[in-house]
Amino acid sequence: MSFARPLLKAVAIIEKDSNNRMLWSWTFPSLEPFERFSIQEKVSFETDEFLVVHLEANSWFYTLAQPAPSDPSGPLHLVLSTAVVLKTDEFHPEKYLRLLTALSETYLSSGSPLDVLDVYLTAQTEQLIRQNDTIVDLKTLPHPTENVPIKELVQCLQLDTILIYIALLLRLRVFVYHHSPTALRGALSAMASLMAHRDHPFVDTYPLLCNSERDMQLLRGRTSYLAGFTDASVAARQDLRDLWVSLPSAEVVITPSAKEALARCKTHKDIALFLSRCVDNERYSDKDVIKEISAKTRSLLAAIGKIIHKDPTLTADKAIQIANLPPAMEAFYKAVARVERIHN
Repeated sequence: MSFARPLLKAVAIIEKDSNNRMLWSWTFPSLEPFERFSIQEKVSFETDEFLVVHLEANSWFYTLAQPAPSDPSGPLHLVLSTAVVLKTDEFHPEKYLRLLTALSETYLSSGSPLDVLDVYLTAQTEQLIRQNDTIVDLKTLPHPTENVPIKELVQCLQLDTILIYIALLLRLRVFVYHHSPTALRGALSAMASLMAHRDHPFVDTYPLLCNSERDMQLLRGRTSYLAGFTDASVAARQDLRDLWVSLPSAEVVITPSAKEALARCKTHKDIALFLSRCVDNERYSDKDVIKEISAKTRSLLAAIGKIIHKDPTLTADKAIQIANLPPAMEAFYKAVARVERIHN
């Protein structure tokens, strides 16, 4: 799998003073007003709060909040907390948490945005973090699908995990709820990694949205996304989802309008049991499980392709139709062929 070099697009610092006022104290080079608003309504300034926000196709935002030093003579003596914000073009929480930590420590130590800029530009130009005689090569960090809590997810949702797998495979609309942004981010990372056979499995993932008209507008008109929320009231927005997942209650609910698309067939049962076996295998790490799932998906796509390519003169739908499959499996194979663009 090959990837273009990631791009750091911007860095910013938000401060909260003793009156609980929030100030965007420094930005390089710039952020749009709507980007600032969206980030600001999600940051709570809890210690070590790490957030990941996806607003547009190639705009990923990462924030890390930490308390300011309590030194009355220090450069940040009027500041209670700070949050460093990074805007990038890719999903990679591990990488950008490393970079944010370095940026935040630099600012809390010196109070100088110029020092922050130096760390930022080194990461941008060299893909390195240089700090305190330590060098971290950002290029050596594992791909984000290789470090996700997939075993924890399947153990939580059990066989219902297959509904998430199928919804994502068919590019449907999935809402996920958890009150903890950290738990939510981990679960969504694992869910998106179910599609590790795709070149860009995170492209339709929104790790943290608010139940606001502004954030809902990001989803309206789209037919495919994996969206995370810390506000359970979003469950009422059935018009914007095909599947509802509540992680605290281990609940997976199909929206009535999507019941036909998510009708189960023998293939679903086989994959669900396969997922369960992989997770129960103590020799498998999370990385191993994702690799096994990816191989299983590729095997499914190959089986569908074999049916379709048997007679090059037929359309995909026709080839599947005459393969004498059970009705639910036939409908599923046709849907997968359309989404994955398997045709003659």
